[in-house]
Amino acid sequence: MLRRILISLALFFCPLLWSGLAAGQAVPPLVLSSCDDPAEWSGGTADTGHVKQGKASLRWEHAKADGISLAKVPADWSAYDRLSFWVYSEKATNSSFMLIISSENPETEGPDYYSRSIRLNFTGWKRFRCYLQQMSAARQPLGWNQIHGLRFTASGWGNEPHPEAVVCIDDVILTHEGKEVGPRMTDEQLFEALNLEYPGLGEVKAAVAKGDLAAAKRALAQYYRNRQTPKWYFPAGAKADPKPENPDTARADRVLRHELESIGLRHQFGPEIDWTFDLTTAPGSKYAPNNEWTWQLNRHADWSALARAYRDTGDERYAREFTAQMMQWVRTCPVPEDAANTARSTWRTIEAGIRAAQVWPDLFYRFLLSPEFTDEALVTMVKSFAEHAMYLLPHPTSGNWLCMEGNGLFHVGVLFPEFKDAAKWRDTAVEWLYAEMENQVYPDGVQIELSSGYHHVSLSNFLGVFRLAQLNDIALPADYLKRIERMYDFDVYAAMPDRRLPGVQDGGYMDIRRPLGEAARLFPERKEFLWYATDGKEGEPPAKTSYAFPYAGYFIMRSGWEPDACWMLFDGGPFGYGHQHEDKLNVIVHAYGKLLLVDPGNYQYERSKWRQYFIDSAAHNVVLVDGQPQRRRGRPRSEYVVKEPLPHVWATAPEYDYVEATFDEGFGGEVKQGGGAHPARPLREAGSVDPLRHPLRERRQGALL
Repeated sequence: MLRRILISLALFFCPLLWSGLAAGQAVPPLVLSSCDDPAEWSGGTADTGHVKQGKASLRWEHAKADGISLAKVPADWSAYDRLSFWVYSEKATNSSFMLIISSENPETEGPDYYSRSIRLNFTGWKRFRCYLQQMSAARQPLGWNQIHGLRFTASGWGNEPHPEAVVCIDDVILTHEGKEVGPRMTDEQLFEALNLEYPGLGEVKAAVAKGDLAAAKRALAQYYRNRQTPKWYFPAGAKADPKPENPDTARADRVLRHELESIGLRHQFGPEIDWTFDLTTAPGSKYAPNNEWTWQLNRHADWSALARAYRDTGDERYAREFTAQMMQWVRTCPVPEDAANTARSTWRTIEAGIRAAQVWPDLFYRFLLSPEFTDEALVTMVKSFAEHAMYLLPHPTSGNWLCMEGNGLFHVGVLFPEFKDAAKWRDTAVEWLYAEMENQVYPDGVQIELSSGYHHVSLSNFLGVFRLAQLNDIALPADYLKRIERMYDFDVYAAMPDRRLPGVQDGGYMDIRRPLGEAARLFPERKEFLWYATDGKEGEPPAKTSYAFPYAGYFIMRSGWEPDACWMLFDGGPFGYGHQHEDKLNVIVHAYGKLLLVDPGNYQYERSKWRQYFIDSAAHNVVLVDGQPQRRRGRPRSEYVVKEPLPHVWATAPEYDYVEATFDEGFGGEVKQGGGAHPARPLREAGSVDPLRHPLRERRQGALL
């Protein structure tokens, strides 16, 4: 009898125990440091004037110490899924520091750790909550059950201590909170965020006044299906007319089976899609680790395939699958409380910007009138659009990322003017991008990352704002378009005789006829744009053959504008703000219709020897000194942007072209992983490299007759 009672009690309590674990209630919080006692830390002092919890916080002045570390941490964190702490910032310096959680693996070279970047773009107290499974991993950490240390550092990873940065740290705590669900915006918060006085929302307002939120959501969905403005590039629910006889639905059909694709690699998911999954790091993966698989999966190109198939066939299966996947994504990928530019994140800020501007609007308008796109799905997607804007607004980054973030913010502000904050979203986005046309574009028209590909990423996002504003009669600064014009000079004068840009830095060999076709429409007085776009059938060839971009340090030598002309690019410029290669004094040659001396261009952003090779000197047409490559990587990114052109000599005449530049920044040392400009993949500390300062100043000069 006693045994039966015990078994019955066990059967009764086990479900309660498991439900408690699932709800995150069975694991009590673990305080790593209350920060009351500075003796728990190496570095920092007690601060009783700024306290979030307890008696004191830990004061850290970056000018006095570049880092602080917790003396003792438990080794096993596997029972927890969140690390939270409070940060007080005296001044918004816009500088950054890193959280480093060590998990040393004796089988790998170099430190193994998890990391998170923290940006001081705020004042006062701010709570940071780090989802452990989405933190960036460097090399091969042993895991969350083998943790060896915790520290904050303002040095390395492209950062340096800001002399005015003073922060206080308080309450460093591990918790188990379980899986969060979205959308975070409740129905009540949605209707509070909407301007219910907006024309057309009368029925919504009346239902809200009665407290009937279900009726309010139905009325809101009907409003969106019927509204005529703002305008999009095709009418809501538009189908192909006429329908293609043999529509290509292969990718969409795979998506119906949950066979999704990212960076060219497919994976078969089960009934539930794990949007944080990374095919390249899964057990038994045959691929090199590449964070981009997860990140680009969450740009939702597979959903665009569903939209194209729906447009071409009208088959409601595609609308049904889109609705199901979108609802599941919103539910399982709630918007983070802070910028989540980390490995396996579904909410990197550039993905949020790309979705909001380049992917989701097409999806929203394409499926808007489908009976499978239910009222609940429509309202959920509207909530998520708003959450995208609310997430992007306080988390701007820099470089081409900021252009994508701003373009996304602008699109939400234009396409959903019913929100009270829509004007702020639009105005802030325009302010960002208008300023970035000066901040990240040199006077010679080249984007500061010096990459042919990312030059066009920024350009296309500048244009994305212009196009949507023009479509909806939204005023932009008077010279907004004029500021864009100079960026096309890079296309005109840097293009090889085959009409492709060279693959400099992390750039591909891009055909520039299509973008110059749009440029010809925007700037009809520029006859050379039309000449390129029509392959010389209309317009006039550029007035100059050889051309210098002195700030970028790209010098173009050209014998003429014929397809078999002789062409050479010489690189005598700075390292670049991002996506850099160790290739100063590199040459690329295209002559007699062929590419003769090649730049390797871009390679997947994976952790592999091939990625290392592509960004290093040996893959470029440069001199190695004593077999040693160039080494410029590891300094703060701001040092790679010049205020004036670097020293050089450039002369061009009918008989010859001449260029001269110098590399004297050091040879030798280990290549850094990555090479891109991604905040989620930080650079190693400068101190980890000991460059060989060779006495030889390498000099190269070129002449093309």
